[in-house]
Amino acid sequence: MDAENPAAHAAEMHLPRFVVKQKLTLMINRYEISESDEAGNPTRLMALAEQKRMAFKEQVTFYSDASKTRPVFGFKARRKLDLNAGYDITDEGGAQIGFFRKDFGASLLRSTFHLEGPGYTGTGRERNQVVGLLRRFTDV
Repeated sequence: MDAENPAAHAAEMHLPRFVVKQKLTLMINRYEISESDEAGNPTRLMALAEQKRMAFKEQVTFYSDASKTRPVFGFKARRKLDLNAGYDITDEGGAQIGFFRKDFGASLLRSTFHLEGPGYTGTGRERNQVVGLLRRFTDV
């Protein structure tokens, strides 16, 4: 790391538009975050993570690639087993950079999250309600 400029090697993660894909399996959830074009189509893989299912206090680290040698960012639940729990988002060094929470009521039809941090707020939700409902009962 550059001693004069520690940010010189920081991961490039400013993404004005991005897509999160989730793959569910019996033992893990796999997430892939890709930069997207204006139409919402994924263009470049930026980070991926694997999360153990049924963890009592969720903590997930996203890596720059499948080798998992370079963490990019992560999130950690503030409380154990809370359906409306909040999650702190941290940078690759562990410093908090934001917060998100799942909107449990709205997520019954389509997963919906509220995101906030210094200078930004936003809401994200599954694009397709039918896929959202199917995903709850199958491995779509």
